[in-house]
Parts: sequence; C-alpha cells; structure tokens
Amino acid sequence: AQVDVDCTAPTLLRTLLMVDPAGVLEGDSSISINFDLVFGHGLIRGTGPAQQITLLAGATGSFPAPLGPGLPRIVDSRTFNNQGSLSWTGDNPLFLDSGAVFDNLSGGLFIAGGGGTRLVDSNLAGGPSFQNHGVFEVRDGATADIEPAFVNSGTANVVSGTLRLRGNGTDTG
Repeated sequence: AQVDVDCTAPTLLRTLLMVDPAGVLEGDSSISINFDLVFGHGLIRGTGPAQQITLLAGATGSFPAPLGPGLPRIVDSRTFNNQGSLSWTGDNPLFLDSGAVFDNLSGGLFIAGGGGTRLVDSNLAGGPSFQNHGVFEVRDGATADIEPAFVNSGTANVVSGTLRLRGNGTDTG
C-alpha cells in the first residue's frame, strides 16, 4: 500500500502504523505524529532532508519487527525527528538512504532495547547521519550498531549492552 501526502501545508497525523514491508509513505509535505507511531517495516520517502517526519513531544513510537528481522524499515531523502519517546525492540535494521537524517531532538528519548542487534545503515557513505540532541539509551543487552556518522550533543547512555559507532561523528554532549 502507498500513501502520498502532497499538501501545501504540513500534515498532522494522530497515529501512523507501518508494518507492511511493501508500505510506502511519501509526498511533498512535512508530517507530524502527535500520539502513536509504529514503524515496523516499509519506506518513508521524501524529496530531500528538508522534508521532515516528526514524532512530537508527548507522543510514543516503536520500531518493532512484526514480520521478522529480514524486512527493514527505510527512511529515504527525508529527516526523521524524534521529540517524543521512541523504543526500538525489533531486530530488523533501519536504513537511512539518499542523505536521510535521523535526529533525536532535545527532549526526545530514543531507546535501543531488548536482546539482539539494532543496526542503522545506509546505501551511501558520507551522506546520512544519526544525530542525538536528547537522550539515547541502550538497554536490556541490545547492541546498537550505527554505521552512519553519529553526531552527539545530548546524552548517550549504555545501561546494559553495547554501542558500536562505525562512522565518523562528533561528541559535544
């Protein structure tokens, strides 16, 4: 299933549920979610990193793997902002493709939890980045394996598990 969001103004969604590996959300509008996000599988695509999808403050989100670890979630040519509370429990990877950026904003909580590996990867070297300006935590024996640049000006906590930073990056937090 594919949903095109081509509005002249930003779009506000209460809930976004993406669990079909063939699911695509794309369009020209910035998208905000103010209650609940489940991004298990599928593709969120834009036309450049200036286009944003944002989990707003007070909202909750999850990255499960309802159909198994072999089916990724992909953000392509868009910036994914987290201002809420986002928990990654599924063993499937997150791909930041075509210059996409994941930005855990100030006030945002990103948890890589549960056993297994939480891989952030990309189809391009040097373009995408994983940015943390909030709180990034590894819990419950998870391994957070981040291939793109990790830019940290927030707090990165390894409560239980491993944080592997494979790309270039900076730490001012």
